[in-house]
Amino acid sequence: AFIDVNVNTNFSVPRYLNGYWFITGDSISGIPNFQRTSRLRTWMVSRGGLANSTFTSQKTAVNYNQGIMNIMDAKYSAADASISENSYNKALAQVLAGKADAAKKTLSGLTETSETAYLKAIIAARSNEGVDAVVSHLKVAISKNAALKEKAAKDREFLKISTEATFTNLVK
Repeated sequence: AFIDVNVNTNFSVPRYLNGYWFITGDSISGIPNFQRTSRLRTWMVSRGGLANSTFTSQKTAVNYNQGIMNIMDAKYSAADASISENSYNKALAQVLAGKADAAKKTLSGLTETSETAYLKAIIAARSNEGVDAVVSHLKVAISKNAALKEKAAKDREFLKISTEATFTNLVK
């Protein structure tokens, strides 16, 4: 189940990013940008479920959705600036913009999920924190979602530690 935020669903365009489908309603020609963006809706569709973005106000919703679009357009710093509330997507934008410390701070205030733990493992790998730090976060991620074991084994983010025994034992 999901909450409809009174948007026109006839213009939904699915996009894939970082293992998730984002369904956005935009790309309506002839309508001023603010009106288009105001009607924008974003849902993150993950394995077996549909999670609706939480909107606290229309302005926040517009900015959050603009941030999602900025991530998809590789405008990571703009995405970070657009998303005001701490969320997985804000942390993702920060990681992609090369702001590992900011991403760690953002993630520290969120409920630990398999996705946040996996992103923490990526941050640890990119920050050269060592195999133990990466494996620690991956253990949490895999305990919450076993499918991440296979993903981690193939993920190029962990290429530097791919031959380390603790990593290979985890992803076997």
